[in-house]
Amino acid sequence: GESAAAFTSPVVRRLESLIATTEADLEAAIRSHVSALRARSAALDTLASGIAAEIGRITPQLAEEARLAQLVTTYRDLNYRLREEYQKARMAEAVAVGQSDIIDLAPLPYEALPSRAPIKAAIGLLMGVFLGGAWAFALEQGRNPLSDRREVERLLRAPLIGSIPHIPKEHVREIEKRLKRSNGSGPHPSSMPPTPTSEAFRTLATGLSLSRWTRHAKSIVVTSATSREGKTTTAVNLALSLADRGHRVLLVDGDVWQGRLHEAIALDKAPDPGASPGELMGRHHASLFQTGVSGLHVMPRRLDEKNPTSQMMYRGMKHFLSSVSSYFDYIVIDSPPVLAAATAPALATAVDGVLFVVRARSSERDAVSEALLQLETVGGEVIGTVLNDVRRSRRFQASLGSYYSAK
Repeated sequence: GESAAAFTSPVVRRLESLIATTEADLEAAIRSHVSALRARSAALDTLASGIAAEIGRITPQLAEEARLAQLVTTYRDLNYRLREEYQKARMAEAVAVGQSDIIDLAPLPYEALPSRAPIKAAIGLLMGVFLGGAWAFALEQGRNPLSDRREVERLLRAPLIGSIPHIPKEHVREIEKRLKRSNGSGPHPSSMPPTPTSEAFRTLATGLSLSRWTRHAKSIVVTSATSREGKTTTAVNLALSLADRGHRVLLVDGDVWQGRLHEAIALDKAPDPGASPGELMGRHHASLFQTGVSGLHVMPRRLDEKNPTSQMMYRGMKHFLSSVSSYFDYIVIDSPPVLAAATAPALATAVDGVLFVVRARSSERDAVSEALLQLETVGGEVIGTVLNDVRRSRRFQASLGSYYSAK
């Protein structure tokens, strides 16, 4: 009885009525949407049929258009050929009829046209000078020479003790005169007259004896990377300047192959054959010669020395220095270039320090770096550098010349 009452309840009847109404609305909406979709589908079918029909009509027209374009191209080429043939026919007709006649010959000019040979020669000369200068500049840049004191100090990692100007021939001859005066020729010559060059070497000697980097060095090897750097000139002038300062100086020719001190100095007797920088020098006193400069002694090379080894040079020089160090304040050794022989590195290990000579605008960075590496490999110490052959400005030279002439 309760279940039958529930089915007849007003609430249930309202829900059933609401459900029925909702179902009817949904069914009507779906039918309406389906009808709209069918209508749109029919419209699209109609549009597709129209487009297909239009395409069917256009396709023959495109083919006809392509045919007509090809025909136009053919007619245009034919027209060009006909025009060319027509022009050739007219030219042939004109030649056959003889419409061209010579009325008058062209007269010769009154004078020849001017020759352009001087202009061409001048242009060639200018181009040659320009190209030659450019080539010389390129070669100079490729050599990469040293020319500035800051570059020298930075590359060798040693202070620049002296900057030597270009040495004139008069100064060289004066040095040779002083060195060639022997003991028996009279009193010792006076100091060198004041000149920019002599003062530069005096400054070098002062810097060597007073600088905190070099004042404790008594035995010094003067060398360079390659030949013609001015090392022998620097060694001789340094020894002269030190002797002028009152020091007892020994100048040793350590170049057993090409040493030239024996040519510049007048010797009273020949050196002892048993003593030379390449041997143990047990009788070294027989090879020491006093020069005409007070306090300056020289030990030249032995001319018949036969290819001494580096070890022999090292041992001989160590023994020699220990034997004569008490007699001299300074021992200056002129050695061969570092890159030319193994003598310089061997001698560098036996002395207190190396004085490295660099020629301005001539010494190449690569050569100097290689020489420094060889010295450092064997334990040699570069205590100072000398920049040689420095070119001063004309105004600077004139001011110095007037100053020293006034003195």
